[in-house]
Amino acid sequence: MHFCRLVGLLSDPSFHKAKFALENLHRNQRGEFESPSCKGLLEYQWTQFLLDLRKEQGGEMWGFDEKTVIYCDDWVVGSCDDLISWAADKYNYEDFRPSAFYKALAREALRTYIASEKKDFVYMDISIGEKPSERVVFELFRDLCPKTCANFVSLCTGEKGTSPTGTHLSYADTLLHRVVKNGWIQGGDVCSGSGAGGESIYGLTFEDECFAVSHNSSGVLGMANHGRNTNNSQFYVTLKPCPWMDKIYVAFGRMVEGTAVLQEMENVHTYNERPVVPCKVTRCGLWKMAE
Repeated sequence: MHFCRLVGLLSDPSFHKAKFALENLHRNQRGEFESPSCKGLLEYQWTQFLLDLRKEQGGEMWGFDEKTVIYCDDWVVGSCDDLISWAADKYNYEDFRPSAFYKALAREALRTYIASEKKDFVYMDISIGEKPSERVVFELFRDLCPKTCANFVSLCTGEKGTSPTGTHLSYADTLLHRVVKNGWIQGGDVCSGSGAGGESIYGLTFEDECFAVSHNSSGVLGMANHGRNTNNSQFYVTLKPCPWMDKIYVAFGRMVEGTAVLQEMENVHTYNERPVVPCKVTRCGLWKMAE
């Protein structure tokens, strides 16, 4: 019997189309296919998986840019389209379902994930130069870093208004002032936007809360600081695993959507690590599936 394995981006319709096809083969080609293994990944997980796969396989895989990979036994079938073509040629498989059906499945899968995690999700709409804003979504680990997460959420919603020092406590209309290529992107200076300042909802600074979250992948969200217990409003998002940051900076979340935005920012021309075109948070707040 054949054993098929699917790995793909949970929020992409092609993952659910491939999953449906593999389950159909298992049901209808009795005795030929075991129950398939189907693993849906979040964006940051998929990005890392694809990078590892390219390094392992080499060759044509460096040009592979699909959202699913299907294996049959020890053979790489390829993408969702490759699977459908193979199944049609060998097993007369046909799929007449509209693309809207798989889009709905993808949306519901992401909704189910969000509900199961019972965590806060926030978004930032980011503009690069004159281009329209695109959205980045973060999952926050409030169970591990409740105080740090509360600070970040409040700065995303702007609910605290103005601080006693006169600072508008909101990330809206602030700059992402630093891009360290192959390292991290930094922003959140709600005072001047230059990276020289910042202020938390608790005062100018607050203490390091927890170092339980590792910087073991791209998309890790953490608080920038100037030494121990100097967190304010500045934050960073890693562009690669940065294990040297562990025990130095407090990580408290991760990006779940928006990889393309960060990749575009990483490629922006910089001078002394400062983008030469404005990279700005145009809108931010708590994120729900209706957003």
